[in-house]
Amino acid sequence: MKIPKNKKNLSLIFLSILFFALVVIYLGVDKSTYAFQSDSQFGEYVLNPEWVEYSHLSFEEQARYEVIPEKFIYQYKKDNSSKIRLFRAREENYPEYYNLNDDGYSTPPDNQGSLGICWAFATASSIETYLLKNGISNSKNPIKISVRQLDYASVHKNYIIEGFNPYQMVERVYPGSAARFNTPFLLLSYGISPVTVDKFNDSIDDKEKKSINEVINLDNVEYNVDSYVNYGTISDYNSQDVRESWIKEIKNHLFNYGSVAISVKGSTPYSAGSCIHVNEDKSNFLINQNGECNETGAGGHAMAIIGYDDNYTYQYCRLDSTTSNDLTNCDNIVSGKGAFILKNSWGNSYPYPYLAYTSNVNGSYGITGVSKKNWDINYDITKEKEEIYGDSLSQITYYKSDKEKELLKRVSFYSVSNGNKEYKVYISSNGKDDYRFIGSLTTDKVGLNSISIEDDVILDSDKFSIKITSSNGYIDKIFAYTKEATTSDELMIDTMIKDKKEYEINDSELLIYSVTRNVVNGGKIDYQLFDESGNDITNLLDISKNYNLNYQVKPTIKIKSILPQGNLVLKTLYNGVEVDNDILKVKSLKNLWSGGNGTINDPYLIRNVDEFKKIFTNEDYLKVNYKLVNDLDFSSVKDWNAGVISNYQAFSGTLDGDNHMIMGLSANSNIPSLFYSLNKSTIKNIVFSEINLEVKESGWGNLLSMMAYDSIIENMIITKSVKIIGNASYAGGLIGTSYNTSFDRIATYATINTNYEYDGVASGIVNKGYGVKLNECYNYGSITAGKSIVGGLVGILGNYSNEEGLIQNSYNFGNVSSSLIGGGLVGEGENSVLENTYNIFSKGLGKNIGNIIGSSSYMGIKNSFYLEDYGKALTEDVNNSTTLVNVMGKTSDQLKDKNTYLNFDFNDIWEISSNSYPSLRNISYLYLTDIEVEKEIQLEVGENKEIELSFKPDSATNKKARYEVENSNLIQLDDNRITALKKGNTILKVYALDGSGLVKEVPISITLDEITLDDYEVMEESYLKIGENYTPDVFKNNIYQGNKFQIHISSKNPYIGTGDKISIFNQNNTLNKEYTAVILGDITGNGIVDVGDVAKLYQHIRGSFEMKKEFILAGDVYRDSKLELNDVAKLYQYVRGGIDSLEGER
Repeated sequence: MKIPKNKKNLSLIFLSILFFALVVIYLGVDKSTYAFQSDSQFGEYVLNPEWVEYSHLSFEEQARYEVIPEKFIYQYKKDNSSKIRLFRAREENYPEYYNLNDDGYSTPPDNQGSLGICWAFATASSIETYLLKNGISNSKNPIKISVRQLDYASVHKNYIIEGFNPYQMVERVYPGSAARFNTPFLLLSYGISPVTVDKFNDSIDDKEKKSINEVINLDNVEYNVDSYVNYGTISDYNSQDVRESWIKEIKNHLFNYGSVAISVKGSTPYSAGSCIHVNEDKSNFLINQNGECNETGAGGHAMAIIGYDDNYTYQYCRLDSTTSNDLTNCDNIVSGKGAFILKNSWGNSYPYPYLAYTSNVNGSYGITGVSKKNWDINYDITKEKEEIYGDSLSQITYYKSDKEKELLKRVSFYSVSNGNKEYKVYISSNGKDDYRFIGSLTTDKVGLNSISIEDDVILDSDKFSIKITSSNGYIDKIFAYTKEATTSDELMIDTMIKDKKEYEINDSELLIYSVTRNVVNGGKIDYQLFDESGNDITNLLDISKNYNLNYQVKPTIKIKSILPQGNLVLKTLYNGVEVDNDILKVKSLKNLWSGGNGTINDPYLIRNVDEFKKIFTNEDYLKVNYKLVNDLDFSSVKDWNAGVISNYQAFSGTLDGDNHMIMGLSANSNIPSLFYSLNKSTIKNIVFSEINLEVKESGWGNLLSMMAYDSIIENMIITKSVKIIGNASYAGGLIGTSYNTSFDRIATYATINTNYEYDGVASGIVNKGYGVKLNECYNYGSITAGKSIVGGLVGILGNYSNEEGLIQNSYNFGNVSSSLIGGGLVGEGENSVLENTYNIFSKGLGKNIGNIIGSSSYMGIKNSFYLEDYGKALTEDVNNSTTLVNVMGKTSDQLKDKNTYLNFDFNDIWEISSNSYPSLRNISYLYLTDIEVEKEIQLEVGENKEIELSFKPDSATNKKARYEVENSNLIQLDDNRITALKKGNTILKVYALDGSGLVKEVPISITLDEITLDDYEVMEESYLKIGENYTPDVFKNNIYQGNKFQIHISSKNPYIGTGDKISIFNQNNTLNKEYTAVILGDITGNGIVDVGDVAKLYQHIRGSFEMKKEFILAGDVYRDSKLELNDVAKLYQYVRGGIDSLEGER
């Protein structure tokens, strides 16, 4: 998981302080000049000079330290608030003397022997004394905490048999070695629970490897540390008020909780210079380490404060490197009153030293809560989780099995903030947003806090979430402790695919976890993966950390190669036996693009802009390989912003343009480039054309990316139809700022014009290039750059990580201008090389523009030429460190002579024609001069035609065109095919896409043939009168005219009847005319006139039913526009044979 933003900020604060302090030391400033930094969360702090000293020691010197100094000193906050629920009521009138030993509240001093783990003994003492003071333990048989378990729990994984220790501390090299003083307290805040000595071998001689089951096993835990306080450091930087407040806090802790673990400077009385004083009978010593004493290579040591004596007095002579009890002729007598009583870990040697109230302390912690274990499972740093920590809201989601029901018993968290703050705790039992309040506490201290859950909170989902809010209090860690609702002796391993994720074939990591019951702690869980055909494909996975640790396995599974798509089977094995299997759904990304699988050999195929945009929809998509199969036109995309669309992530895959074009990018944002950033990527074979960027103030006017790191850019063309104008601070070319990137075979013809007023950069290919390599590149475009640094190829060229910038086998023909400084090839250069180049300006551009380079220092320029009529090779702003070898101006004729170009490779790289300047063989671009197309096009409605073009010259690089019609209502345009829709006239425009700007216009006239219906009568425009007994085929034959029309008749009878629809379509299936058939006398609609029609007409006239318009027309056999009985009589006469026809007289 990524570090949350707030923690990143914290790290930056620490690094800034470290940098400041190291600078102070480097400049030789006295310690007193260190100034406290201020932070709202941590109060005031400063880099610890003791840590700085330690960090500069050799390994042998560091080995003398049993306690590694804390990195920072924090100003202890004095807080007189009495509303502290975490602490018991404080005593303000402490007695003058107090010793935990007197009441049997302290265990005897232990002997650490040769081990450097005094820090563990001091911590164990704080736990043990708490247990004694609170009646959990008794002085006759006190509970002893294992120091070696704390030792091994934090040791390097190499000393754990399984090679796996999630709690290891960076500085812990081997068992028994030194550690930071806060190491055991970090372990407690990570979720570790200490064990008693009967559960772990505490032998001081043991340095052998241990198993996870020995070191971290919840079954061995009897007691749990609920809370502790970090009382911080006391140093010369603290005021006397702060020191006195700290002393009272320590006294308060002694009375209420027990001993306090501290770290002090000085490992033995004989190696701490004048900072430790041994009394006259050498039975004890006093630590009084502060800025007034001298240290002689003293290491750090941890002990426990178990009491104090306000009346303890001391007086001795402080010498340069030691102390003395002889005060005779002493120039520096040290005397004082008041000291803490310490418990050492050297056995009977100096068991109870003193610590003067005036002494500095490098760290102090005290246990404030220990409880009997009432839980089964702790959810700590070893469990699968998602976490976000912040200033006033922190949240964590833990993953579990939905097969197991658990009860939440306690929530613990580490508060980082000083000051009186209330923390409120909420729980979501299913990991969603339905939180409910479960408790709160208020504290003013940095340290570990816990809230016990009195009412059962049931956790029966596959995850649960805890949220803690506070009044601007920062929380660093959140843990949960649960109890199993039911117990069973059965083995259970439930492997869960995190969030039931559906994977994609190019995912890089498999996120799973396994919840276990009755599995040996430290037991190895194996995983196997099978494809749909049953083939074992586990070799595609790199599996580590797959050990059971306190009821859960959180393996790291890296996917080494592309997974096959489909429903894969993930099997979980324990002791070689399958115990669980899950379906791992893997989908191919082919459905997102037009083909391919994302590999180098089979890249995803991109057909249009919508498919290109899909690259940015997933972080993984930015890492694979793509190829264009069409030109991409971005003109329909509004507000393209490469930063926003990519979430400001770099593209690290490959894009092969396959010589297709990118068109239509617009500058509606300040990052209109194709990508936001490139990192170890390859981009090649792209033509940029038809682009007009008008860049906003301070924007980036680059085509490919605003930044590039360690990438490869090759075979790119920027045509002269590309224009970049406006107020871009970085204007023109492919990349804004580039590091260690190569540019091979790049040609640009773009026009660049920026009015940026604040020292921007403009260039043809790269604005700022550090350690970049340009080979076989050229520019023909004009670059105008106001007050910016300008270069025909590169604006600023420099070195990066000892890699020189390099331009070779390249040239410039475009004019560059700026009121600041510029050059034909490079605007400003340093620690770089130009070789085998030339520049041709068409006019003089002023003293501030050099033909080859503008400003330069430590440049090497070799075999570079320019037209002598227009200025010099370099401006006057050139450092004499620049070396010129065979750099000179020539006449136009000389520059067209191959013999001028010594050391140019005219076999493989360069070529030259008669009366021409040299050109590059491997990168060139020949524009179209003409497009031949029909002068006029005539079509009939429904007719279609393919546009035929002839491009001139035939050797042109890019022979492509796009089409546009002025009136799309008349013409349908499909690629290069047009179809006539309606009668009329319009214009077809043909645009060359090579950037030449060629446009051809072709007039189109569209005619419409009317169908002949002379044998039939059209009635009221949409009705067609037809004789009786007409079949559809007879009718079609009567009006058929070649293949220009298609006729559809809706008749369901053998004959066309009244009411049938007659539809006439043009050749392209567009509707020409539509009629409704009318047959005189056919009232029934069957196309035959008989007695049934007479009866039906009579019924209509009598009012029995209504008829549609077409039947009314058919019944009006008298043709007088009205239906009467005489129409019935005439129709009857016709049916009886009285008359031969219904036409004619009435």
